[in-house]
Amino acid sequence: MKINKHNISTTKIYSTAGNETFANRSYWANPMKDDAYNDSDSDGLANIEEWERSGYRMDYDRDEIPNFYDTDDDNDKLPTSVELSAELNPFNSADAHGDKDSDGLDNLWEYENGTVILYTMDLGE
Repeated sequence: MKINKHNISTTKIYSTAGNETFANRSYWANPMKDDAYNDSDSDGLANIEEWERSGYRMDYDRDEIPNFYDTDDDNDKLPTSVELSAELNPFNSADAHGDKDSDGLDNLWEYENGTVILYTMDLGE
C-alpha cells in the first residue's frame, strides 16, 4: 500500500498523563529511527522541540498532520518558520492577528502582503 500525506494511517492513543499521542504506522514516524533532533518539516524547530513546545501533543492544531511534518503547527496561516523568524509563538494562533511591530497592521496581513513582521511599515500617512 502506498502511503502519502493524504492517506495517513494513525491510531490515537492516550498516555497515562492524558496527553494525546499518536501511534503511527506510516512514513510520518519511524519508531526504529532516532530522528528527535531532525527538522522533518524544515520549519526551524527540531522534532523534539515541536513535541516539547506544543505541550507534548503530537498534533497541536488537530489537523491530522503531526507537528513534526506540519509547516503551520497552530493552523493560523502563518508558517512556523515565519513565526519563529518574527519572534512569534508557533503554537499560539492568536498571534497571527497581533501586531508585533506596532505599525497598525496585523502579522498575518504583513505576511500575506510580503512585508516584514518585525519592521514598522510606512504607509505614507
